Amino acid sequence: MEWTKGKKVMAVICGIAILFMIYGIVHFIIMNNQYNKVIEVIKQGDYTRAEEMLIDMNVKHKDDNDERSYFRLRSVLLYECKDTENLEHYFADSAILYIYITAMEYYNDNKFEFASNRINLVPENYSGALCEEIKTSKQEINQRYEEYKQELEKAKEEYIRTLPERMAKEAEEKKQKLEEERASYADKLPYDGMSELFIEYTQLGKPDKYQRTKKDDVSDNERYDIYDTFYWYDKGYVVCCLNGNVRSVSKESTETMEENYSGYWIKEFDSKVINSDVFSKDGRLKEKNSTRSSSGSSHSSHSKPLYGYSHGDSNHSSDSYNVHDYDDPEDFYYDNEDDFDGIDDAETYFYDHND
Repeated sequence: MEWTKGKKVMAVICGIAILFMIYGIVHFIIMNNQYNKVIEVIKQGDYTRAEEMLIDMNVKHKDDNDERSYFRLRSVLLYECKDTENLEHYFADSAILYIYITAMEYYNDNKFEFASNRINLVPENYSGALCEEIKTSKQEINQRYEEYKQELEKAKEEYIRTLPERMAKEAEEKKQKLEEERASYADKLPYDGMSELFIEYTQLGKPDKYQRTKKDDVSDNERYDIYDTFYWYDKGYVVCCLNGNVRSVSKESTETMEENYSGYWIKEFDSKVINSDVFSKDGRLKEKNSTRSSSGSSHSSHSKPLYGYSHGDSNHSSDSYNVHDYDDPEDFYYDNEDDFDGIDDAETYFYDHND
């Protein structure tokens, strides 16, 4: 039989086709064996190992983490978006198996909401190798998720019911802790590094004069330092603080103390002002024109000192509220209610600046 050129070409094509057919059959047998092993491992409940085996058989490069991540992502997205036509490149129902495996992993980790959302991606008409197992697991997971939601609701109700009691207990514990901390300073003098919030609880007690210094020529939102100085005239002590912490403690002579005396007297220690100004991040940011404003400025930072106020200076010159424009302290208070601790505080300010 003579082989013509056309016959030779056909023989080559048939040979290649047969080789591809043989390769396809061998590849299918290999993949099917791997698939069956994955099924067996899933039935054993070893979901972590099953996941790794499933990914290995569906990616070309087992060490390529990006490719492995893509398999995980696409297997879920294909069913979330119901784009099942693009599943051909995964062997058999590998995407379904991955969804089932991860649902069971979530379930075993008590992540019932995630498990329910994941297992419900499996179509109701699924009829693959694990259809019965998946159907049973779906019912179990969804039932447990419903129970879990009821447990959360009960826990929420219990949390709300006991909240007042717990808040009261926490407040009492906080108060007791603060009192103990204050008491720890009773036999101490102010010292370098201590918080100025506790100065009045030291051996020196409340100071006779308080003075605050801030940098005035700063740009908007520029961070600046706050210097506080406290004087005890009868005890002869001067304590200087920087940004809420003691930086120096000195014992001065009577003459020096008299030179610094300018008619200040104690009104009331107000640690809230220190908290809002010294220890607050926002409190140390200079707002635009804050030092130039003659009205609407903060009472706590401009007109009400932490420990006392001056009677030796002009009342009107230190008055940022134009209090002399009011005939009644009550009207003055309600116009500036947010800046005072109460009507008594506003009334004191009113009369002190109308002398």
